[in-house]
Amino acid sequence: MLYEHFLENPCEMPHEFTDYIEKDGLTRVVLDYVSGMTDRYAIARFEELFVPKNWQ
Repeated sequence: MLYEHFLENPCEMPHEFTDYIEKDGLTRVVLDYVSGMTDRYAIARFEELFVPKNWQ
């Protein structure tokens, strides 16, 4: 879900990643961003993006 989300919303990635989109392509940059996430960071981003606030 994170991969698809950032493909559709690349502006939500940090600028140090979006700066490479033109050179490396969106798919590669999103893959690099998501694959570089620690488990804790990926879970935190998932909760931030997809879990309704009332459920937290």
